Amino acid sequence: MVLNVFKRVLIVAIFSFVYVSSAYAATKQKGVEEKVDSVVGSLLDRETLGQGGDIALVPFKAGAKAEANDELDRLSLMIIRGIKESLDAQKNAFHVVDPEKTQPRMALQGYIDEFSKTGKLRKMMFRPAESCIALEGEVWLISNGQRLLSFSEERRFNPKKEKTLSVAYDMGRSIGDYLGSHAK
Repeated sequence: MVLNVFKRVLIVAIFSFVYVSSAYAATKQKGVEEKVDSVVGSLLDRETLGQGGDIALVPFKAGAKAEANDELDRLSLMIIRGIKESLDAQKNAFHVVDPEKTQPRMALQGYIDEFSKTGKLRKMMFRPAESCIALEGEVWLISNGQRLLSFSEERRFNPKKEKTLSVAYDMGRSIGDYLGSHAK
């Protein structure tokens, strides 16, 4: 009886080990996703993106857990400012252009998926303040609509120690660094 229970436990343990190790190996074999700084992205067409060219930066829009308002618009502009300054500082193959003056080759657009602040209940329970900004976006070729790159980034921070707009700017710089790392 005890031997029978021991065999069952041993079989379950072996099965669990095999299952977990195979799931881990399967995630390691994908190789498409990369993580640079805090940006996680999928490079869909390395050759076309690496050629660079004129790129338009479209302001980020409100996503699923973000309310469209003036504060979100300011966050969006700070993210775009960070991306532009990062790309300009790198002196790479990307040239940020105004789409109203020049026809760009590519466009970067995205969404602020989440913008949350500490709730009143959490404040009443004397918990530390925490805010979250989560972004996702993509770069695509304007001529045929082909996606070249998709990315996401999320930051949790204490709004008493860091200003929300400076966090948004830093996130934009990280996205610009990630994008610039794929240019020739």
